Amino acid sequence: MRRGFTLSETMVAMLVAGIVLTAIMSTFISAQVMMANTMAESEMALAARSVREKLLFHVSPTIDGVHYSGMLSGTNSGWVVESGSGYVLMGMSALGTSLSDVRPQSMRLILGQSGSDRYLFNERTPNKDSHAGWLWPGRIPLVESSMLDIVSYDSKGSGTSTNPADVYRVNLDLSFKVNGPRNRPVVRGERVVVPLMGRLQPMKDSAGRY
Repeated sequence: MRRGFTLSETMVAMLVAGIVLTAIMSTFISAQVMMANTMAESEMALAARSVREKLLFHVSPTIDGVHYSGMLSGTNSGWVVESGSGYVLMGMSALGTSLSDVRPQSMRLILGQSGSDRYLFNERTPNKDSHAGWLWPGRIPLVESSMLDIVSYDSKGSGTSTNPADVYRVNLDLSFKVNGPRNRPVVRGERVVVPLMGRLQPMKDSAGRY
């Protein structure tokens, strides 16, 4: 009876084991990368949804019992996007203790920065430094380095007294970024489109269609 393996048998066994282990490790690493990317995408999706909801309905948190409205409550009749800066400047209204109690508010949406991380920030928020993270959920930073890279708008009509019909829509293109496996960035883009209801909207288009 043999007490061991020959050199050839040992080499064949090691070769087979190497092939099997290589396949297992490759599958494990691929699954780990996929799971990490999936988690990153999920976190960014949640952050993007949170930012979108806050921009539309509560651009500042509730402070001292005062609720702050969002961009959908904008009442501007003139320009909204500041020329040359891309900052969004809006007057808004919020209801107080009754439907007739309308309270004016305002916002100026800019790009805040903490170290190398950038995020949206409403500088009209009371005690703003204490609430700088309101539009920065999960501390997931933005890719863009300027509001001009984020904000654009669509308009139609001159908005004059002779041509009051005017469409004004603010577009915010946000790209969230996290470091994925091997420090490779994972980026998710999100567009938030806000029609400014406080402006006069046309009842029909240029072709006369409603």
